[in-house]
Amino acid sequence: MMQFQLVQNYTNLTMHMINHLVKKIEQKQFRIYSLAIMDSEGIQESRIHPADLATNSYSVAKAFTMTAIGMLWDQGRIRVEDSVYEILQDEFPEGFDLGWKEVTVEHLLTHKVGFGRGFLDIDVEDISEYPSDDFQKIVLSESLVHTPGTKYVYTDAAYYLLSRIVTKISGQR
Repeated sequence: MMQFQLVQNYTNLTMHMINHLVKKIEQKQFRIYSLAIMDSEGIQESRIHPADLATNSYSVAKAFTMTAIGMLWDQGRIRVEDSVYEILQDEFPEGFDLGWKEVTVEHLLTHKVGFGRGFLDIDVEDISEYPSDDFQKIVLSESLVHTPGTKYVYTDAAYYLLSRIVTKISGQR
């Protein structure tokens, strides 16, 4: 009987926390669609705003890519200091920018590759404007405008390349 009472109080506390957070979210007008907290009874959730068809969630792939990199790191198969060139050296196109030899996995993770622009955002760009569908070749052919590690330039190209590195190291797509 005492065990049930403790669990019930814990669940009530969780719902109280959710209700408090929902009020704060609504006051600040944050674009958050739902809030969930897991407790001993499972997942307690509150829907704040209904998501619409225009809600962009494409970048969720970055979280999965980072998780895969983390799993490889846990297994000792990759380090953030590892050279992208050494990992993918057989796949670099002829005439590539030699600055790529300085790019590390960390530079890809932090969007500090050396790119001068964001590109390969194929969910919003017209894919037919790219010279081919060989995206790896497109990324590895890109000239580096900045010294790797010095300038933040957000681009989907960095995480696309990380996904290819995960495939190369793990042997799985």
